[in-house]
Amino acid sequence: MKTPNANTHDEFELLIAGKFAHEIIEKTGTGQVTAIFKRSIYINLCDDLICLGGNSLALGPLNIQTNLPKTMDWEATGIRLNDRVHNSAHRMTLGNLLSFSSRKIKVWVPQKNIYVIPSKVQAGLKTLLILAQKYFPIEGLASLVLYNDKKTKILDIAKPAIDDLSDIFRLRVFDKSVNSLIGLGPGLTPSGDDFLVGMLVTLNSLGEKKLLELLVKEINSAVSRTNDISKVHLKAASRGFGAEPLHSVIRGIVNNDTEELRKSLKNIDNIGHCSGWDALTGIFITLKAWLKFLK
Repeated sequence: MKTPNANTHDEFELLIAGKFAHEIIEKTGTGQVTAIFKRSIYINLCDDLICLGGNSLALGPLNIQTNLPKTMDWEATGIRLNDRVHNSAHRMTLGNLLSFSSRKIKVWVPQKNIYVIPSKVQAGLKTLLILAQKYFPIEGLASLVLYNDKKTKILDIAKPAIDDLSDIFRLRVFDKSVNSLIGLGPGLTPSGDDFLVGMLVTLNSLGEKKLLELLVKEINSAVSRTNDISKVHLKAASRGFGAEPLHSVIRGIVNNDTEELRKSLKNIDNIGHCSGWDALTGIFITLKAWLKFLK
């Protein structure tokens, strides 16, 4: 397969789009490149954000896989911040360098209907801990699951809030906890936000609509404290949509499926610097809280 050349206008294909991303590219309009990374770029199109990547980009509500190879280095394409993006019927163009056809694009929507048995969830969480030990990052919030006594500046702020949210099914009032977590940590999507994404996706999977509404209300009240990219991920998660590996790991836990857990953990390890693990921490804490509430 050819790769983009800064001196030519090449055309490629949009292969799979998350539900949110697909709704955006169905509109005709213009936008601009807002962030460039080695394996993906973010585009503000028609006042909404989408993430464009190669054929190995994780499936997710805002993500669009293209037929560009996974070795593609977007930083080396010649694309620059604020380059204009034009989207019309079945075609998206990025500056004068790249053009994508969307005629054959498919839409990804996660499987959200799951049957939950408490005993299986408990067993699945134990399996998760065993499998995850070889992957757990030193940074971020995931260490709270294994090493409760670890000290970092972020953990010192996050731990009281997460301790409160570990009783979320009884607490029902968690504005202070959410305020502590929103925007907490460095990076494209801060650790505190990723944790809340995991909670939101899990509550939706459990069918806890009223509790989900309460949490979304508190997040919306504090969301101005974080960045635009993280805001749209929180918005998608509030409707139950997260990156595919998050849905996969939830299925693996509730079914105590060792193979699905092993596969999803490898994929979670590829989401951001430690974003996948921070979201997984939110999933773990929420499922533990649910089991505690049932006792």
